[in-house]
Amino acid sequence: MLSPSSYYNALYSLAFSYLAFNETFSTAPVVDLGYARYQGIIDPVSNNINFLGIQYAAGPMGNLRFSAPSPPPFVDGIQIADRQPNRCIPGNAATSPDYFIRFGPRSPVPKRTGVGSFSEDCLYLKCRIYSQGVDPDTELLPTVVFLHGGAYAIGGTTGLFGDAPFDGNDLVQESGNGVVAVVLQYRLGILGFLAGQSVKDDGALNAGLQHIHKFGGDPKRVTIWGQSAGASSSVMHVIANDGRTDPPLFRAAMLTSLPAIPMFKYNSQIPSCSSSSNALECLRSAPVEDLEAANYYIGASGEFGGFNFKPVIDGSFITQRPLEAFKDGKFNTKHILAITNSNEGMIFEIVKQLFPEMSTTYVDAAAAKYPSKDEYSLIGVKLYSEAIFVCPSYHLLRHLPKTGYKGKFSIPPGFHGVEMDYFFPSTNPSGVPPHLNSTFQKAFANAFLDFAMNLNPNVKWENTMLPEWNPWVPDVLADSPEEGQAEMVFSMSDDGQPRIDMRRTDEGLDERCRFWESIDDEMGG
Repeated sequence: MLSPSSYYNALYSLAFSYLAFNETFSTAPVVDLGYARYQGIIDPVSNNINFLGIQYAAGPMGNLRFSAPSPPPFVDGIQIADRQPNRCIPGNAATSPDYFIRFGPRSPVPKRTGVGSFSEDCLYLKCRIYSQGVDPDTELLPTVVFLHGGAYAIGGTTGLFGDAPFDGNDLVQESGNGVVAVVLQYRLGILGFLAGQSVKDDGALNAGLQHIHKFGGDPKRVTIWGQSAGASSSVMHVIANDGRTDPPLFRAAMLTSLPAIPMFKYNSQIPSCSSSSNALECLRSAPVEDLEAANYYIGASGEFGGFNFKPVIDGSFITQRPLEAFKDGKFNTKHILAITNSNEGMIFEIVKQLFPEMSTTYVDAAAAKYPSKDEYSLIGVKLYSEAIFVCPSYHLLRHLPKTGYKGKFSIPPGFHGVEMDYFFPSTNPSGVPPHLNSTFQKAFANAFLDFAMNLNPNVKWENTMLPEWNPWVPDVLADSPEEGQAEMVFSMSDDGQPRIDMRRTDEGLDERCRFWESIDDEMGG
């Protein structure tokens, strides 16, 4: 059994070791992870090598529940990596109430028919590798590790609801076969983000933040990429260990629809088995169905789109709020590409008390930033969108002059999450994005993969539709007015054709974002 520090580093340094490679691709290679050997499968369409269901940590059950990840058990022989893994038990029903049904006599439990099994034993990943012409002994490729969204409550390698897998093969193809693509699962809800003094003393806070960094690619060229809660998780890794993680785990991060999640100290609220002398022991021995039911009821009591379980400031891995860390220059990479959508808040309900701990003075100041010239509901959507999703990227980029890029996705309807259809077109029923335009699709998706490969979205792709994408630079640090605060906007023209151009950040939005940044401590995020 490895010590906690040893297995922590071991998870960072997982690497595929090729034992066999048939140049005719009639047989997929075998990878040796030390504790297990997996044989991949050949994708009949792309001829790429796929590894499904690679276990990267022991099932966090029993005494391992609420603990840091432990090394997987040793398995003899060769396993065929051809099956999607169990999905992690979802965190709450409030995130998408239409997708959950009553299950079992004990209580309502998050469950959906036809999408595979839920289990605590769910710490698996899947990997896509371009095979043709690549010699794994001499050529290392950049690696993209994708973290799914879902409010830290739902999702997995098979998509948010299990019926639309995040296919890394899409990313491999969009990169021109230039990356290794990894999609992983992590613990959700109460099983991943239980907080409190008992967990601090005898468990692991933020257990849902997993730590892995290389999968057959170049360990010096790893990009973490997250959407929504996955973007939040990526930021947690960017600021982890006071920005001094050693060894470095990644060189860049891509953030899609980064939410500003209010963060509090681990012991601000202490959930426990109130009648037990040892709360954590009680929770570890409880039937998982009881924890599922707790997830359900806690979720049902929250707001749609809320984060009932989420990362906390644990004092070791996460020592302060993200914006505080960036202001203090504590980040593990300065290379970030961030994109937000034009209507991020539209799919979420308007929360009456968006920031319940904010003082009346600041509530009034915030209201003054959104004058009542529009309908009340539209004002609420705009406020929610900007405060939670739009402005956080600008907050971070102000502290990354000339190394961070900003984009805006405005293809209608521009709702939260719709951009994933363009990165992972295979998730669409038809296999193509809703607004199919091959030139736009290539320009949009390729720019992100180019950044992952080169830290610059302009290097590899010669596409007349994509102008030069300049870094987002605060005006005070810009060499010229044209250079300052410019972002790439992906939109549609009046005649319905896709349009891509660099535009200056709207001054009104910039002013409102500066306001939200100034009251970061009031928001708790």
